[in-house]
Amino acid sequence: MARQGEIHTRSAIAIAGLYCGSPISGRSFLPHNAYLQTQQPIRLPPWHEPEPDASVIRGRFDDSTAKPLAADVLSVIEVADRSLARDLGTKRRVYAEAGIPQYVVVDLVHDVVLDHANPAGGTYSPPNLLRKGDTLRISAGGGQFVEVPVDRLLP
Repeated sequence: MARQGEIHTRSAIAIAGLYCGSPISGRSFLPHNAYLQTQQPIRLPPWHEPEPDASVIRGRFDDSTAKPLAADVLSVIEVADRSLARDLGTKRRVYAEAGIPQYVVVDLVHDVVLDHANPAGGTYSPPNLLRKGDTLRISAGGGQFVEVPVDRLLP
């Protein structure tokens, strides 16, 4: 929540895209009956409505007029620079408590990607640390993944 006088800029997935073109194609998820949404709200219990930089949602975009619920969210992706502490603190806890299966932080400060999985008890297992040359596997549901080279996500 911004305090009076603070200016917050979004560090959207588009920031990584400025360096690398279109890093993640929404079309990649269509064969898996899922879609990619960017900077749109998701509804998490009990009353959270974060707007992650990107999220992978189960189902077809055309089928939904409501904000996706936690059970519909397969993966959340945040691109972090100045927001790194918040993304690895409060946001990670909220997503884990909601049972979001995968939480990815594209850490522009340290040039790494942190892939969190297996939420339990309000936390995730230690993250898989990915660097340039590695491949991020984004959950598409049903044991399927969309693979994205980390080089495409980092400047």
